[in-house]
Amino acid sequence: MWVLLMIIFAQPYQVEYINLLGSYKHKEECVIEKDRAVNTMNQTNSRPVSFGCLKIGLNRTSTEFHVKQYKGKL
Repeated sequence: MWVLLMIIFAQPYQVEYINLLGSYKHKEECVIEKDRAVNTMNQTNSRPVSFGCLKIGLNRTSTEFHVKQYKGKL
């Protein structure tokens, strides 16, 4: 799964907040929406922001390992 994030900066090196704009099954969908968001922000010329697509997910084998590791301790 891919998520589209918008990071709003208060100062050059300080993050004011991070906004989740959407989640997508494929990277290509996320990139299309990211480009659309960048174009929209460029037209409004508001404060400094950054957009990015981030892949998130769990590795099945590591998840099974953690389930087995903590089984009975929860």
